[in-house]
Amino acid sequence: MKDSISGWDDWAKALGEAYDDWHEMRLSELHGFATGLLCVVQSPEAAQWNQVFEASFFDPMPSDLLDFFAQEAEDLAAELTDLEDVYEFSPLLPDESHALVVRFLALKDWANGFLTGFGSSGARPSPADTEMLRSLATLARFEVDEEGLEESEASEETMDAALADFEALYEFARMVPVALANPSRLVPVEKIPMLGGLSQIDPTIPKPQGFS
Repeated sequence: MKDSISGWDDWAKALGEAYDDWHEMRLSELHGFATGLLCVVQSPEAAQWNQVFEASFFDPMPSDLLDFFAQEAEDLAAELTDLEDVYEFSPLLPDESHALVVRFLALKDWANGFLTGFGSSGARPSPADTEMLRSLATLARFEVDEEGLEESEASEETMDAALADFEALYEFARMVPVALANPSRLVPVEKIPMLGGLSQIDPTIPKPQGFS
């Protein structure tokens, strides 16, 4: 999907304009963070997002960026809670006009952000979902051969194989929030342990689909 349609251009503009005041996460990482948290919690208000950032040891967002991000996150939450639209979910990555290595690195960023956001929720995954999250963590640690993916140097065969690997990893990452999101059991963000000051996971926090 083209950057102008996916929202990449809008996110890049908003983050670029606020860079001097806030550059805690890269673009895809931030989208992944929001996605991971929104698999478990109801869409936070803008001020609550800054509470989440601060509790996660990030600086709070400046107001203009926060307003943009909170609206985008609300749209993302609506997608994740729609039983049909959720299957159209896509991680926010640069489009095919960008070098494949750039897209690989953005996918790693998204996976890292998702794991951070999901972990912030306090949810406890079932054994099956733990394995899926471990696989996502493996993706996040995936070593990208940046020199080997220089399109001017790599053979067509190498690039075709790398593209196939990217597409497979992308499809796996895309389906993780589809599997974990459960709109009927979302919890208010103020209930998560990191904001409630709880020393242990609150047993009243609903677990996402497939969680024990």
